[in-house]
Amino acid sequence: MQQLLSALSEIRKRDAGVRQADLKSDVEALVDKFFPDSRSLPIVSQILDYLFKGAALSGISGSDLESVFLTHVEEIKRYAVPAEALPQGRNILETAEKEDCIVSMIDGWDALKLINYLFLQSIPTFNKRAIVATARDEGLSILEWIAYHRVVGFDAFFIYTNDNTDGSFELLQTLAQHNVITLINNRVSAKVSPQQKCYEHSLYFLPQLRLYRWVSYLDIDEFFLPLNCEPASIDGLFSQINHANLQDSFSAVFFNWKWFGSSHKLEMEDGFVLERFQETRSDSHGKSLSRLADIISMRPVHYPNLLPGCQLLDSEFKRITDITKLQPTYAKGQISHYWNKSFEEFALKKVRGLPSQGIAGKQRDFEQFFAWDARAGAASIETLQLELLQKVRREYDVLLNLPGVRDQLVIIREGVRNRIQELEREFGLRAIFEKTARLYGQA
Repeated sequence: MQQLLSALSEIRKRDAGVRQADLKSDVEALVDKFFPDSRSLPIVSQILDYLFKGAALSGISGSDLESVFLTHVEEIKRYAVPAEALPQGRNILETAEKEDCIVSMIDGWDALKLINYLFLQSIPTFNKRAIVATARDEGLSILEWIAYHRVVGFDAFFIYTNDNTDGSFELLQTLAQHNVITLINNRVSAKVSPQQKCYEHSLYFLPQLRLYRWVSYLDIDEFFLPLNCEPASIDGLFSQINHANLQDSFSAVFFNWKWFGSSHKLEMEDGFVLERFQETRSDSHGKSLSRLADIISMRPVHYPNLLPGCQLLDSEFKRITDITKLQPTYAKGQISHYWNKSFEEFALKKVRGLPSQGIAGKQRDFEQFFAWDARAGAASIETLQLELLQKVRREYDVLLNLPGVRDQLVIIREGVRNRIQELEREFGLRAIFEKTARLYGQA
């Protein structure tokens, strides 16, 4: 397996035009070398004939896993084969439960996955940045999150969603119809992690994403904040990268979380998350900005598995050799993580379950709200630059005034308030908050 990954790494180093020209020979040579017994399989030979000889795909059949790759061959070819114009992408997509199998082979390869990967790698790339995210019942937060990341310089948003109950699916549909996001309705079985499926699906079955050179995998409570650059943006960050002559020598930069606590708030309030919470602590976890072509998988979630020889840097642009020993650093940026919010908002998070598990997965304990607030010791106060915040407000208003968006937010807000009242009746949120706050000395 390591030999295969090393071979893929060598191919990645070539100029994009050379990779395109050598695609047929690379595919055939690597299949012959690493999966020689697969070359004669009908499904493999027929797919190769389709990709390189124009043969039809009709009549091909295979196992469930093979049929999943087969389903995506035609669309990937549309993006990979040079043409006068790129295909017109669709903004509302859907995954199938049978595609859950991509999660089971994160660490495995076969001939079809190899062919799929090489074609994805040959898609012409533009020097732009995308975010891939999962979102479930995030209707009240997602507009602010999109507005913020548009302001700091992300060009596209690929948002996977599943099992929404707060009306946010309709809001996401509207945003997709207005070309603000690409929405992927993630149909996933109960025992499969929606988050892990989203990440692997985006890497192997979403050719539209390959048009973007840089990608960040973020949650809706995580805000990417470039630091010590003018402007406070991804452009400013890359100016520093270029100044340090690093643009061709790294594959990903890991940015530590700044953990924004609850400020001991019980009730959900109106207003931006960016303004409502200002108590923050350092945290050794984080998320990354990565060169898409160098990613093998997103199994670690917080940072990518990279091709051999590719470097992961910290926010000081120093190479990370052991991320488990990394001390938080915030030289060039941070991920502002608004995990707690208010206790009422935490209760909503609790009952929808962990994003890393299916809908049948475990729920958090109420005590975790207080434990995670206190785990890092004393907090400092941190506010967003006024100029940046004003830009976010203007961009938010632009999105809010798109036809249909404001009305849907009214419906979502009313539904969320009703749901909080239901949780109060079911659990006694105020009583739990007051009792547990005393135990943690936060009353």
